[in-house]
Amino acid sequence: MPLTIADNTYRKLLIPFSFIILSLVAYVIDPNSFKDAWKGRVFYLFFLWLFTLEFILGDGNPNRESKTSLNQEWSRIILGAFVLMIPTIYLIEAHMFGLNNTIIEFGRYLGIQEGFLPYHWTLSLEYIIVTISLFLGVLILLNFEGIKQFSVSIFLLGTMGVFYMIDTFRPFASANLSTSWLPPLPPWFAVSFQDFVPLTSSFVAFILPKINYAVQMVVLKGGGVQMLVEGAPQVFLIYWPCAGIHSLFIYTFVILLFLKGSHMSLAGKVVCLVTGAVGTFFVNVLRIVGIIDVFITSGSTAGEYFHNYYGELYFLGWIVIYLFALVFVQRFLTNTRNRVKASGGLVGLGAGLYLSSIVFRYPLVSVRLVVFIAGVVSVAAGLVLGIYTLFTYYHKKRT
Repeated sequence: MPLTIADNTYRKLLIPFSFIILSLVAYVIDPNSFKDAWKGRVFYLFFLWLFTLEFILGDGNPNRESKTSLNQEWSRIILGAFVLMIPTIYLIEAHMFGLNNTIIEFGRYLGIQEGFLPYHWTLSLEYIIVTISLFLGVLILLNFEGIKQFSVSIFLLGTMGVFYMIDTFRPFASANLSTSWLPPLPPWFAVSFQDFVPLTSSFVAFILPKINYAVQMVVLKGGGVQMLVEGAPQVFLIYWPCAGIHSLFIYTFVILLFLKGSHMSLAGKVVCLVTGAVGTFFVNVLRIVGIIDVFITSGSTAGEYFHNYYGELYFLGWIVIYLFALVFVQRFLTNTRNRVKASGGLVGLGAGLYLSSIVFRYPLVSVRLVVFIAGVVSVAAGLVLGIYTLFTYYHKKRT
């Protein structure tokens, strides 16, 4: 049976296949880059997870019949596969045949700091190249329907590339939207990512004394925050990447794209959007608390490792759980019986987490805090779902 354009599954599988090859080559070249979530390649793995989720959910549309010839079909497939392989070719050329030297010289010409040239600049550019290649490859293979279906996963990589690039050009400084990447804007529209840092840091400074860490917070001139914590081996400086501003942006666009094809009511979509945004904000707060806790409890080396790897997994874990929860609610909580079971399960899980935070002595106070909050949130979600189920049940019964 000949392969045709109508066989979308074959062409869709070319996308993760090419990306797996890219990830394997990147791992051979620099395995340590997969240990760092911020300024690393962990988001490559997260892309594969998101792509798989979008692939499973599908677009709900039947395959369209093709009116093109067999030669045109194969030409399109070969061209799309080549475009998807461009990042892998680029990576091999850059690291094995000297292209990196030219890229570094170009970055030096653009005025990037010397310490950010060998890795930060090249990685940021790599993310941009990968995103463009994915967009064009999907467009060639699947038309705009493919872009629509896989918009969340492609957008994730592109957004991370942009944030990496901003931090590469202006490390630890105010990433002002009116001067860095856009034409001059009116003064009243000048927005800096740093403006959000004191808000996040204030919640951190509020929580730390609750777990017996005395803290003093100082807002710096550029908008960053300096935190002096009793018993810490160093002074903590919080700038916009540390405060998780990029994760709020990623969450906002991912959830909007995710809800775009949902059959929820407008009110339901707003509730999901706001709930996830609040959760993302507090996950960032807990991540900073956890980093400080590790620095004090386990030393600077462990703290740096936690900051570069496990800290970013707070947000990744949260967005994965939240998206799965939304899918679960839409697909399975469609009748009263399932809602009652889910409500009881959430209350039971939350009670178990709450009790474990009291009974077990976790090595890190911040871990106990996260478990405690997860327990409270789970119980609250179960109770809300239970009350909502009772309300809808009696409302239907009366009508």
